[in-house]
Amino acid sequence: MKFSLNHLSIRNQILLPVVVLGLITLMLFAVMLKESGQQRSNSQEVTFGALSEKRAVLALLKNTYQVRVSAIYALYDQAALDGLDNAVRTGFDKNRQLLTEIDSNPYFASYSQAVRDNIASYEGFIANELKPFLAQTFPGSKKPRGDHLGTRRKTGGAFQRCGLGTDPIG
Repeated sequence: MKFSLNHLSIRNQILLPVVVLGLITLMLFAVMLKESGQQRSNSQEVTFGALSEKRAVLALLKNTYQVRVSAIYALYDQAALDGLDNAVRTGFDKNRQLLTEIDSNPYFASYSQAVRDNIASYEGFIANELKPFLAQTFPGSKKPRGDHLGTRRKTGGAFQRCGLGTDPIG
């Protein structure tokens, strides 16, 4: 049997599709409101979780930066090279303690494991690649690393004059 609106008045023929569209719109609005509320609550949890770990993350970044600067100075200064192991151990031990704090937050547990893996990789790089390279390149040297220091200063000055950067050595 064929469905037809011909037997309804024109007023009802216009009103019926408008009412159906209104009901569909109302249902969609209710679903979207529910989903939006869930998204807002999830966003709020993540934001407050991130704010609660802000201090630990900033300290983690500071310790990592100090370790990296110590490694850079070790390239040019024998005293910095002699203290590199201690600087790396101290900085990364502090980072491991901070990562233990961060692990209590479920949002950051996977990230803290990735940072731990990167710490282990960096420690391996310093022990297995950087220190042997420096020992091989400058055996028993008690002077600043490299006779190329003056050349690098000249090159850095040239880069600065060309607008390509600053002197990396100072």
